[in-house]
Amino acid sequence: MPDATLDFFLLQMQAYLQGESARGLSDAELVQRFVGRNDELAFALLLERHGPLVLGVCRRLLGRSPDAEDAFQATFVCPALATCSANDYRVAV
Repeated sequence: MPDATLDFFLLQMQAYLQGESARGLSDAELVQRFVGRNDELAFALLLERHGPLVLGVCRRLLGRSPDAEDAFQATFVCPALATCSANDYRVAV
């Protein structure tokens, strides 16, 4: 059982270090990592960086309604489903 605990700790430490190193990447690099490697951490960092702004804009335009939540979710559906290419984001990044 101690080996399982150590393995779990090492996996958690590896994930933490990867996350910390990815935080220094530009948005363009994160999009490339997500689209090219299906890197979920890259997508999570993009959502962390831009999610509050996007949600704020949706709420300002649509009020605090389910429509605002739907618009926010739709903003991230295309990349989350990996149906876009990096070229689709060239203007935004």
